[in-house]
Amino acid sequence: MASVSMVAATANPDKSRNGLVLELDAAVGGSINGSTWSSTVGNNAVLNNSPVYRSYNEGTLEIVNSSLQSANVVNFGSALTVLTAEAWIYVKAFPSASAIATIITESYTGANDINFFLGFLTPGSSLIEGGFFKSGSFYKAGTFVANLNTWYHFALTIDGTNIKLYLNGVLNHSVAQSGAVPGGGVEPLLIGRKWDTAGDSGNYLSALIPLIRVYNRALSAVEVLSNYSSTKQRYTTSLSDYRRVYADDPTSFAYLPMPNGESTLLAYMQSFGVAASTQATGSSQWLDSFSGNLFFTQQPRVGNAYFSTHGRVRIIESDGQDPADGADWIVFNFGNTAITNADYDNATTVAREQFFGGEAVFSGGAGNSAVSTGEIWGYNNKFGWLLLYRLPLGIANSSYSHQTGYYFSTGTTVMSGNGKRDEYNTTSITHLGFTVK
Repeated sequence: MASVSMVAATANPDKSRNGLVLELDAAVGGSINGSTWSSTVGNNAVLNNSPVYRSYNEGTLEIVNSSLQSANVVNFGSALTVLTAEAWIYVKAFPSASAIATIITESYTGANDINFFLGFLTPGSSLIEGGFFKSGSFYKAGTFVANLNTWYHFALTIDGTNIKLYLNGVLNHSVAQSGAVPGGGVEPLLIGRKWDTAGDSGNYLSALIPLIRVYNRALSAVEVLSNYSSTKQRYTTSLSDYRRVYADDPTSFAYLPMPNGESTLLAYMQSFGVAASTQATGSSQWLDSFSGNLFFTQQPRVGNAYFSTHGRVRIIESDGQDPADGADWIVFNFGNTAITNADYDNATTVAREQFFGGEAVFSGGAGNSAVSTGEIWGYNNKFGWLLLYRLPLGIANSSYSHQTGYYFSTGTTVMSGNGKRDEYNTTSITHLGFTVK
């Protein structure tokens, strides 16, 4: 489940590092891989019951409560008595009416105390609270009632005098601290579930959690605001965020509105009659007629042969080996208007580098020696630009064909490398983007 090719995250100079004992950041390339979420500071997290990486908002972990998905840091380190616990979260489902769940917590200590928690502590409520549990009592702060499907940044600080909860960089609630944090034995750090329930889905969250930080000191209000400010741009989306896809050459990214408004890319492709169950692999017979004619809203890089020849993209369909089974493939064409079978299987009449595969069944592309990979992106108003498909492009003497192209099996999705991401099938988009490298 390695990360996609977004710009790798690096330490922001405005972000506090002093006292940081754990940082899990899904925007760091390759940090989520298989059953491990690799940390940038501290020990790695173990992913339980196969939560998945999403390219939303530059990268996030998605957990689903019905599958008992969560994460935990087994060897968290020294027990903390003063601390800061910080998280970004997008909640898709709250705990059940009779249950509680946390965004992050340090599990029971040997005396059945909890050194800290941040999450939903009131059954049947979406109230966010943070604090600790000692000798049978909760000590906590928090008055904010969260909504579903909204990005939030929360920070809990415990400094020996006060317990404070911050929302989006601003103090939400502060209470005087009565007694000390239990400390005691070192226990696992749990993410996305209650501290003591391993088998009840009601005590788990369905959420996107891209960033977790824990400090061995209480951050100041200025530092909390700085941490929020240094990451909030990930969660406020706009079409211009395509600049984050390739920071070194943002104008190589071209995009256009979805002609049918908003839908998944799979649904759009299938609207042309592409059969998702087709397995034709023989010589293709490309249709001369176009399925659609779309126009760019953002002019691509000058000199990029994929995008600049005509300033438009057309969608072409093929019936594959057997015309009777309907259209099998869809290809994006950024070049010539006259398309024949020879253009793809033999590449005799138009430039190969102007073809870009992207269909519901297989995928591939022709190319030239200057580029090796093409990518298809989709824009969602809440999650920004998402990688939908990565294609290996042919070399200068190969064409888009059953012999030299690259294909992916029907229904197959991948988390990294070449192929179709799950978002291609499941996430509605308003704009479609293309880039090559």
